[in-house]
Amino acid sequence: MGKKLTVSMARKEFFNNLVSEWSLYEAIKRKRLPAVHIGRRVLLDEDSLRIWWERQQEDSVKQTESIGYGKIRRIQ
Repeated sequence: MGKKLTVSMARKEFFNNLVSEWSLYEAIKRKRLPAVHIGRRVLLDEDSLRIWWERQQEDSVKQTESIGYGKIRRIQ
């Protein structure tokens, strides 16, 4: 397990102030970012963030299946 970070710390140390705290809280709320809630405090694990980040990068370059846009179809 890596270093534990608050949302504010994660914004500064992991995301280099490139993402707003509000955006991080929204991602956590929508279950898109791994976090643990302890009382009112939200904590993120640095190793989990790194793994999540790598998956996000991999997913961003994956080829999506062609769903047939641009093909002419006959309507009956």
